[in-house]
Amino acid sequence: MSQSGLQSVSNPSEIFLSEQYLGSEVLVGLAIAVIMDGSQSFLIEIQALCATGSSVSRHVNGIQASRADMIISV
Repeated sequence: MSQSGLQSVSNPSEIFLSEQYLGSEVLVGLAIAVIMDGSQSFLIEIQALCATGSSVSRHVNGIQASRADMIISV
């Protein structure tokens, strides 16, 4: 919204990405999701570090681990 009214947004997904990722061509291990808590919605950014190995270890900060598992499974 500006003084002259509504203006179009050429790439809405840029709004949801961190500024450090805007110039990057490959966004491997990054997901943006919307979490609902009652009637409120929150945008979260999930970052994944991948390594080869047989043991799986997940650490979550800021949201419930079960919610993160659901997003990761999709």
